[in-house]
Formats: sequence, structure tokens, C-alpha cells
Amino acid sequence: INVGWVTPPQWAMITKSVNRELNRPGEQFRFTIKVTNTTNTKMTNLRVVDTWPSDLEYRWQSSNSSKVSFAGNYVWNISSLEVGESIEIYVDGAFDDNKDWNAWDSRTNVVQLYQGSTLLWTSQAVVRTVDATADVSVTKTIKSRNWNTVVYEIVATNRWDLKANNV
Repeated sequence: INVGWVTPPQWAMITKSVNRELNRPGEQFRFTIKVTNTTNTKMTNLRVVDTWPSDLEYRWQSSNSSKVSFAGNYVWNISSLEVGESIEIYVDGAFDDNKDWNAWDSRTNVVQLYQGSTLLWTSQAVVRTVDATADVSVTKTIKSRNWNTVVYEIVATNRWDLKANNV
């Protein structure tokens, strides 16, 4: 039996990443959406659709290519992509600092790539908030011990650049 080889379909590829996964409320982060033509032909009529959670603050969007046009509501059109060409779309946002966040709240942002009405690829990135207070850990270590004396070293470490009071 000769099964032969099956060539998988070639699609343009989309990835989404974030420059800082952990953020305090109000701190700006940047999502980078990268679209790459991994096919062996020029692609046209591409559309990027990004989901944006309603409780994240949208700040700005831009691109590194004039082939990208912002269509509004987190949608971008890409006129064409040559073989092997990549473009990037940048979306800046923040956790709303007027909202009470729990430490480690997370939001997943999904992005999809279409050619016409055909879904080609989906990617996602996650951002998390940290409590807006200092994150202090304390360790206690025995440094020396005699028959009637114990000497401890106590170290308080603040992981964030926020002032820690009453430690």
C-alpha cells in the first residue's frame, strides 16, 4: 500500500505576546500581535480581530507597517503580506486603577486572523494584576547557637518598588 505524503495546509500565522505579564493597577503594558505569511504565495484581504476585556483600560494602538489600517473596535485590516513577511500591531492598555482588583486577577486576550470570512489562526496572551500594596516576605534563620543563646537573622524583602509600612 502506498500511502504517499500529505502536505499540510499553509496559513498565515498570528501570535500575541505581552511585554509584562504582572502589572499593578494603572501600569501600562503592551500587547504585540505579530502576523507572518508562512505560505509560499502572497496573501491579501487579511483581518485581525482582537478581544479586549471590558475591565481593562485601552490606551493606544499602532503598527510597524503602512499595510495595516485600524478599522475600529479592535479590528485591523492588512492589505497584503508577501511570502515570509511579518507585521506587528501594538495595543497598549492597563488594569483600571479605579477598580478594586484582587491580587493575581488575570485577563486572557484572544486574537484571531481571518482571510475574508475564513478563520486562519487564533492566539492569546494573559496579563495578571498584582495587589497594589507592597509584597513583603520575611525569613528567619538561625545564625548561631550556644548552650543558652540563639542568634537569628530576620530579613524582610520587598519585591515591588512600593513603600512598605509597619513591617
